[in-house]
Amino acid sequence: MARDRHRPDPGPTDAQIGERLLLLFRQGAFAEAETLARDTIALRPDHGMAWKTLGTLLGMRGAFPEALTTLRRATQLLPDDAETLTNLGFLLREQGWHEEAEHHLRRAVAANPSHAKAYFVLGVTLQAQNRSAEAEAAYRQAIRLQPGNADAHSNLGSLLLTCQDFPAAELACREALRLQPGHGDAWYNLGSALLGQRRPLEAEAALRESIRLAPHLARGHLNLGTLLHRTHRLAEAEAAYRQALALQEEYPLARFNLGLLHLQRGEYAPGWSLYEARFRIAALALTIQPPCPGIPIWRGEDPAGATLLVIGEQGFGDHIMHARFLAGLKARGFSRLTLLTKAPLIPLFATLSGPDALLDEADPAPRHDWQVFLASLPHLLGITEVTVPCPPFLSALPERIAAWRPLLPVTGFRVGLVWKGAADNSNDAWRSLPSLRALRPLWEVPGVAFVSLQKGAGEEEASCPPADQPLTHLGTGIRDFADSAAIIAQLDLVICVDTAMAHLAGALAKPCWVLLPGFGHHWLWMEERTDSPWYPGTLRLFRQQGPNEWEAVVAAVARALAETVC
Repeated sequence: MARDRHRPDPGPTDAQIGERLLLLFRQGAFAEAETLARDTIALRPDHGMAWKTLGTLLGMRGAFPEALTTLRRATQLLPDDAETLTNLGFLLREQGWHEEAEHHLRRAVAANPSHAKAYFVLGVTLQAQNRSAEAEAAYRQAIRLQPGNADAHSNLGSLLLTCQDFPAAELACREALRLQPGHGDAWYNLGSALLGQRRPLEAEAALRESIRLAPHLARGHLNLGTLLHRTHRLAEAEAAYRQALALQEEYPLARFNLGLLHLQRGEYAPGWSLYEARFRIAALALTIQPPCPGIPIWRGEDPAGATLLVIGEQGFGDHIMHARFLAGLKARGFSRLTLLTKAPLIPLFATLSGPDALLDEADPAPRHDWQVFLASLPHLLGITEVTVPCPPFLSALPERIAAWRPLLPVTGFRVGLVWKGAADNSNDAWRSLPSLRALRPLWEVPGVAFVSLQKGAGEEEASCPPADQPLTHLGTGIRDFADSAAIIAQLDLVICVDTAMAHLAGALAKPCWVLLPGFGHHWLWMEERTDSPWYPGTLRLFRQQGPNEWEAVVAAVARALAETVC
């Protein structure tokens, strides 16, 4: 039969166009695919595959607003297409719109429970919202459906790090690297997992490999710098921090860490300045009170009789060590000074010179002319090593001293002990002793009566000490730092690890020996010194020569104790 020359050519079908679009996409002919998609939409505005392809391509080249609009239209035309829903969810997550992203991703897995990518992107979205259990379940489902997905294993490792399940995180990262040996993120996460298991040499090797694979990522240089810093290789650490800042100039954590490094060297001017970057670090948000709304920040202006609210921040030790600056601050001319601090410190801080009022940080603060953060005072006051106010700047309350006196040993050289810090401290695994048993050599020194100040971690052990380590345990009865101060005031010496108790003893000008780890410690203890300019003539520092080497430190303390007592 002869062809009807007057019948219009219907052109390719929707299915044929869809196949052509898919083929071009898979071949990497993205420009041609985009042209075809746009032409198709112009002629056939309800062609779902064309909208999907165009939206995906726009997202790939970073045209996010148009990509989102396009993919939203695609999901209207292809409401049960898991890939389209996943692509939209991915772009929404990239823009930080987690709630809407999650909505579309859950639609994707409902439409196709075997769609591994949807579970993977859902895991990323949930992890960004700190919903760890749900994120882990999503990652594990993605891995079950697609065991060869190295990204899913690496992300699972990253998630397990936040849960501090370091062995499981290591396994996940190693599986990612088995699948993809050049996976930079997996090497980065592996470094953190190894460090969490106190394997710094292996961690360093992993972090250096992550930098080799991705030298342009500032976070790799930052983490390597942090490890080098905590192993007291300050010159190398500084170089790593500066490289991170060269790649990302406004990198708050790199600036803050570099500030800590300067302070640790005693280089106060640059240290205090960089230390101010702490306010832009999310990880410190829980330890720094938000400023009171509507009250301007004091930045060193002439007080001129104004009122000032001082906001305490970070841990108990930070509150205590910086409290010394309040007397000088009041002397500058403020008519009224109010300190917002932690409730367990308030009775003790009643002995401070400077504050006119003490408030619990959990309570609303009254109106003041200015406000300032406690740890910013050294910067604002221009403090140097020679101008640090010396202890004592705190004292024990007489009524508390009287209450604790009958509970103390009557005879012997009285030594207070603290061998564990709070478990939530990031360096606690390194700074705390494994047990009271680690201090056993001290009991070989005759004429010493040991008193436990242990509160929280280690308290149970202190209440039932080994038979050959007699110990008067007072920690359970301690209500606040005024109680601790009253006990310390009646001791001859305090021996402790790197905790707030060292700052309390120092603030009371009570002799205190501090056991410092070979991996990380507070910047205040500087490097190599056996004393502290912040607590001159009071504190004596005993340092590990390498990570986990407590035996030699305790032996040195035992020798020093024997010399002191005898």
